[in-house]
Amino acid sequence: MRSSIRPAADERLAQRYQLAGSPHAYVGEFFDGGHRFDVMMQDAAFAYLAAWLRP
Repeated sequence: MRSSIRPAADERLAQRYQLAGSPHAYVGEFFDGGHRFDVMMQDAAFAYLAAWLRP
Protein backbone atom coordinates (compact mmCIF):
# COMPACT_ATOMS: atom_id res chain seq x y z
CA MET A 1 0.00 0.00 0.00
CA ARG A 2 1.29 3.48 -0.79
CA SER A 3 1.84 5.92 2.02
CA SER A 4 -0.09 9.18 2.25
CA ILE A 5 2.90 10.93 3.83
CA ARG A 6 4.32 13.77 1.71
CA PRO A 7 7.70 14.93 3.05
CA ALA A 8 8.69 18.58 2.85
CA ALA A 9 11.39 17.78 0.27
CA ASP A 10 8.76 16.29 -2.04
CA GLU A 11 6.62 19.39 -1.72
CA ARG A 12 9.58 21.64 -2.54
CA LEU A 13 10.53 19.55 -5.58
CA ALA A 14 6.95 19.62 -6.86
CA GLN A 15 6.92 23.42 -6.49
CA ARG A 16 10.23 23.76 -8.36
CA TYR A 17 8.98 21.68 -11.27
CA GLN A 18 5.80 23.78 -11.30
CA LEU A 19 7.85 26.99 -11.43
CA ALA A 20 9.94 25.55 -14.25
CA GLY A 21 6.77 24.91 -16.25
CA SER A 22 7.02 21.12 -16.11
CA PRO A 23 4.90 19.91 -13.21
CA HIS A 24 4.11 16.71 -15.13
CA ALA A 25 7.80 15.77 -15.19
CA TYR A 26 8.04 15.23 -11.43
CA VAL A 27 6.51 12.23 -9.70
CA GLY A 28 7.06 11.66 -6.01
CA GLU A 29 5.85 8.25 -4.85
CA PHE A 30 6.11 7.03 -1.29
CA PHE A 31 5.46 3.50 -0.15
CA ASP A 32 4.76 2.10 3.29
CA GLY A 33 7.56 0.21 4.97
CA GLY A 34 11.25 0.61 5.47
CA HIS A 35 14.06 1.27 3.05
CA ARG A 36 13.71 -1.25 0.24
CA PHE A 37 13.15 -1.52 -3.51
CA ASP A 38 10.51 -4.22 -3.90
CA VAL A 39 8.70 -5.30 -7.07
CA MET A 40 5.89 -2.74 -6.72
CA MET A 41 8.45 0.06 -6.35
CA GLN A 42 10.50 -1.26 -9.24
CA ASP A 43 7.43 -1.37 -11.48
CA ALA A 44 6.65 2.27 -10.67
CA ALA A 45 10.25 3.40 -11.17
CA PHE A 46 10.75 1.54 -14.44
CA ALA A 47 7.43 2.79 -15.84
CA TYR A 48 8.49 6.37 -15.08
CA LEU A 49 11.91 5.87 -16.67
CA ALA A 50 10.41 4.21 -19.75
CA ALA A 51 8.03 7.13 -20.22
CA TRP A 52 10.71 9.80 -19.89
CA LEU A 53 13.78 8.19 -21.43
CA ARG A 54 12.35 6.97 -24.72
CA PRO A 55 13.80 8.70 -27.78
